[in-house]
Amino acid sequence: MPDRRTLHLHELVGEVLDAMGRYDADALHPLVAPDVVWWAPPSAAARGVPRPLTGRDAVVPFLTGGLGYFRAGTITWDVHQLVAEGDVAAVAFTRRSLTAAGTPYENEYCLVLRFDGDQIAEAWEHADTAHAFAQIDRPEDTCTPRTPEDRGGSVGT
Repeated sequence: MPDRRTLHLHELVGEVLDAMGRYDADALHPLVAPDVVWWAPPSAAARGVPRPLTGRDAVVPFLTGGLGYFRAGTITWDVHQLVAEGDVAAVAFTRRSLTAAGTPYENEYCLVLRFDGDQIAEAWEHADTAHAFAQIDRPEDTCTPRTPEDRGGSVGT
């Protein structure tokens, strides 16, 4: 039987995915440490995504639609595996949504999250970014953070 901390990490990962899927910056904010370090895939860095992203003020917008790639309200997660031990949780999932242009998107992801208490302190994101960028209808070659108005809505609730 999993210990209390392992069960709690499972709950925290669920809260993180829920907030990310709803583009809810207000819900995600307390789950991310002020000095968080987020490691996007190296191939995403080649497309202009900073690697690593450092600090809550950079990471929360990145995870809640700041790049403008996807339509808010269309994101779903199909979690395949979620394991946790100590202060680390790993979750493998399929993400489905609509791109900003309205085309279907589907990709496999794995996040490895190190927690400090109830906050993500460091994260490693693994995804097939070539497959991702091939599905995203976007004329720019690099990532440019978008305002809520550019995304057709607001960040948060």
